Amino acid sequence: MQRVLSNMAASSSAEQTQLHDMEEEEEGMEEREMESDEENRMRGENSDEEEDDSSDDEKENEAEIQRLEEQLSINAFDYNCHVDLIKLLKQEGELPRLRKARQKMSELFPLTEEIWLEWLKDEIRLTEEEPNREKVYELFEKAVTDYICPDIWLEFAQYSIGGMGLPGGMEKVRSIFERAVMAVGLHMTKGQAVWEAYREFENVILSTVQPPPGRVPSCEEQGRLNVQLERIHTLFRRQLAVPLMDMEATFAEYEEWSEQEVAETVMIQYRKALQQLAKCKPLEEALILAEPPKMAEYQAFLDFELKEGDPARIQIIYERALAENCLVPDMWTKYTTYLELRKKGYTAEKVLTILAADSGEGDLPVDSASDDEDLQQPGMDPDSSDSDYELSSTESDEDYVPKMAASSKIRPSTRTPQPRQRHPTRRASAPPPQPSSSSSVSKSPKVTQNKRKTKASCKSAKPRTCGLGESSSPGMTEEELGWHNGEEKDQRPEPLRFMPARVPGPTFDTTSAWPPFSLFRLFFSASVVHTLIENTNANALKRFQAGNKYVWKVLTERDFYIFLTIVIFTGLVHIPNRSDYWSKESLYDFPFPADKMSRERFEAILWSLHMSNPEEDEENERKKNTEEYDRLFKIKPLYTDIITACKTHFQPYQNISIDERMVASKARLSTKHYKPRRWGYKLCVLLDSSTAYTWNFIVQTGKSKLTTGQGLGYSSVMDLLPLPLLGGGYALFVENFYTSPALFEDLSTQNIGCCGTIRTNQIGFPQNESNDLPKKAERGDLRWIRKGKVLFVKWMDRCEVSMCSTVHEAFSGQTVRRKVKEAGVSQTKTVCIPDAVVDHNQNMGVRDVSDALIAHYNVHNKNMKWYKAFFFRFMDISLMNSFVLHKELYKMRNYPSSIKPHTQKSFREQLAAEMLEFAECSAAPPSPPPLTCMPMYYGEDGTQSRKYCRKCHDSGIFRVKTPVFCMKCQVPLCLTSKRNCYQEWHDQLF
Repeated sequence: MQRVLSNMAASSSAEQTQLHDMEEEEEGMEEREMESDEENRMRGENSDEEEDDSSDDEKENEAEIQRLEEQLSINAFDYNCHVDLIKLLKQEGELPRLRKARQKMSELFPLTEEIWLEWLKDEIRLTEEEPNREKVYELFEKAVTDYICPDIWLEFAQYSIGGMGLPGGMEKVRSIFERAVMAVGLHMTKGQAVWEAYREFENVILSTVQPPPGRVPSCEEQGRLNVQLERIHTLFRRQLAVPLMDMEATFAEYEEWSEQEVAETVMIQYRKALQQLAKCKPLEEALILAEPPKMAEYQAFLDFELKEGDPARIQIIYERALAENCLVPDMWTKYTTYLELRKKGYTAEKVLTILAADSGEGDLPVDSASDDEDLQQPGMDPDSSDSDYELSSTESDEDYVPKMAASSKIRPSTRTPQPRQRHPTRRASAPPPQPSSSSSVSKSPKVTQNKRKTKASCKSAKPRTCGLGESSSPGMTEEELGWHNGEEKDQRPEPLRFMPARVPGPTFDTTSAWPPFSLFRLFFSASVVHTLIENTNANALKRFQAGNKYVWKVLTERDFYIFLTIVIFTGLVHIPNRSDYWSKESLYDFPFPADKMSRERFEAILWSLHMSNPEEDEENERKKNTEEYDRLFKIKPLYTDIITACKTHFQPYQNISIDERMVASKARLSTKHYKPRRWGYKLCVLLDSSTAYTWNFIVQTGKSKLTTGQGLGYSSVMDLLPLPLLGGGYALFVENFYTSPALFEDLSTQNIGCCGTIRTNQIGFPQNESNDLPKKAERGDLRWIRKGKVLFVKWMDRCEVSMCSTVHEAFSGQTVRRKVKEAGVSQTKTVCIPDAVVDHNQNMGVRDVSDALIAHYNVHNKNMKWYKAFFFRFMDISLMNSFVLHKELYKMRNYPSSIKPHTQKSFREQLAAEMLEFAECSAAPPSPPPLTCMPMYYGEDGTQSRKYCRKCHDSGIFRVKTPVFCMKCQVPLCLTSKRNCYQEWHDQLF
């Protein structure tokens, strides 16, 4: 009982203790809940305050954005408002409105490097989920036209590398890099980064074409490897010819990479660049150390470059100065003055004299009687010029703005944001000045326009002295003054700055041995041959399935090379009919080609020959009479491959010319052209004038696809001149079909000189009859007129010759011997000849040489199929270019006089022999004999071929034939129900 009571007491005590603990725990929970409620209340109050503050900030920003937008609706030319609006929208994350604000500003002003880079990165991020690379490409194209910005060019190139996997992606990357080095490659501090990025890209491509270690590359792989190595060699050579900071390290890198002794020509260019760098380096270092705005340092740099007289370097220094000091009107005035004087053809010395004498008020000088006279007229009233003067369309202000700045944009007139500092050698530009009022902003463009009008009006304010002292009346243009004779002195144009994209000449490894067949395979590569074989077999199968029954065996590489050898042979040995090559008559009993290929096999290959895929042909034919239809589809595979090979393996020298060639054919197509004595298709061919190498060509398909609006001649020349692959400083010689002043002026702006004959009724040709050639002019009489950079010359030879040129002066005293009739007696006399005529005859003469060489060993076979006619023409081009490369390699290797290069005849003979040997080596090896005896039928069904039985023959029965033979013994044996010679033969053996 006591134990029970004590247990009950203990239990009661425990319950009380537990109850007490529970009460204390409940009190603690209530206190914590009260504290938590207090904290939540306080936190709620704080968050409400933060939300209120954030809401207030958003409202203030939105109000500011609306105010700025309203201000821009009133005055769209307020530069500061544009900048502030973009910053606010960027802060708020309003991407659609931000894009719209940037677009509006870019339509009116050139944007700074910082604004462009932010915009580009935003657009790239937006297009990551839904790739739209073309949209970003268009934005990059706009960005690189505002200012010279190496960083933007680098971003452009890096972004394009991401699209290498797309069709034409690699060519696009190379094109962008080429444009980048042309635009900013001369930038002394930042240009090296662009060159290095370009080389790094080509090195990555090199790693993809190198064969694995230990494996011998095939001929095709070695060709691709050689081309890529030459690309990198060329990039090193081009960069070492440009004065850039730290170029000694680049030279050391080139020596280590090439593992060969640097060529002497490269060393000469490198030393010249080092000398130029030594002159410019103190000026560049002064720019680096100077504080913004650096006007004195830039002016000193400009004075130095103006004395040096290199237009490309002068322009890039002007652009660099304006990128950091776009608010300095005097700098803009000097730059536009310089560009206008250069457009007029003034020499570098005269431009420097005029700029030095310029008072800085922006008035352009007028022509004077002396080069030493100050042409400025500071006291002249801008409104006192000739009221009848009008600025012609060819002399508009836009023509004087460089390509990177030629647009309708207005340069900022108040301030520009500070560019982002990306390289340690580049200092930030000056901090922006205090914003001015809107009225001053809006008036700035008007002031600039007034100054330009003043410049234009000054042109006619002072009379110009012509020729040998004859004064012209004021207010007359050069054309209105009439034609000048040969005694009046013309101004010599400055020589072209020759900047080819690669070193002129062969671009492959010239140290290796290159027999004729290896040179030919540069154009008819293994991949090209494989495509032709595959499409020919497909076409033969299609014809067979269509019901054209003829003997056809699958075309192999051996058969195709023998076919090509026969084609080359037909160019060397001309006979009336093709069938006579297989004739057994005494006059035509040729051992070749009959011993290598039957006539039936050759005709079957020729009949089935096809360059494109037959199934794709049918798809293209279904698009006929639509814009997607391609008239040249059947020749496109070989057409594009040959053009690519022609451009890849040779870089033209400075003088180039355009020729027309006809591909004769009897086919009836709308793309045919008529020339005297024959019908055919016209090829426009770009030739190297010193070697007759065919570098590019296009097939004329008519005028239906013209997009330039300048005519077929203009479009053809522009199509033949891919400037990123060609480079600058070339002199182009053409005939009158292609010549036009508009074409010559456009090419001149891209550092391409032109010379050609011209039709007198061509648009832009001077129609002034004052002092023109008389109707009965004597041989040697000449007249000339210069309009800016374009020179027009008339010269009397046997008939009147009209020339147009941007690279010649009218007459420098050259003469030529001509027969002249005097009193009915023909005598040889010395007569004057314009420089343009002399150079045109020399450089266009290569066309006749090229045409004669091709015509003499022409492989063309008369055929109704037009695309087969092009196949033979492509073979002619490949053979001719291979021969030219052979001669160039001979010149480069300095062989002794006892070793002579091949003539074209011996070159083709050697090529045919090597091709035939290669064909035999490429034949599949014979299958090994079977290990066991087994009866087999001759032919497919036992009835096509029968031979005399060996066992019967040995038994004295000579006239028993059988279709059965033993696979191992390779002897014919009877195997019938009545006679089993097969078993008897083997019983004797075993």
